[in-house]
Amino acid sequence: MARRRPAPLCPPDHSPTHPPTTASSAFFGSNLVGTVPASASAFVNLTNFYVPGNKLGGAFPLGASAWAKLARFDVHSNLFQGPLPALPFASMRQTQVSGCYLMDHPDGGTNAFSCPWPVGATDLCQKFSSFTGGWVALTDADCK
Repeated sequence: MARRRPAPLCPPDHSPTHPPTTASSAFFGSNLVGTVPASASAFVNLTNFYVPGNKLGGAFPLGASAWAKLARFDVHSNLFQGPLPALPFASMRQTQVSGCYLMDHPDGGTNAFSCPWPVGATDLCQKFSSFTGGWVALTDADCK
């Protein structure tokens, strides 16, 4: 009897005609440590990237700008540095379940994204304010 090889976890062909189908990544406070690999940029159907409260760090892959369907980008309370990718801020809406949340307190918290912000980031993204106890608009003074 021939042994069958296990099926691959991901389809072997990640070409533009067969992009990975992952639409959501949600790991709130999951003790994730490390970096987001550049290969994550291949998930062009991603609508939700929700990883607050972890220890992810380093530079965020600039290829994430390919996430044209993204509705929620929440990375506050991590250790990211460097430039923020040019995400589809113009098509995202700030609501309770969508939008852009970058920092866990007014002086940046643990993330240290570099200046300048990509176009549209200050129109949509928010940071947590200990003064108001809620989320407030991101400003140009919040990048490093």
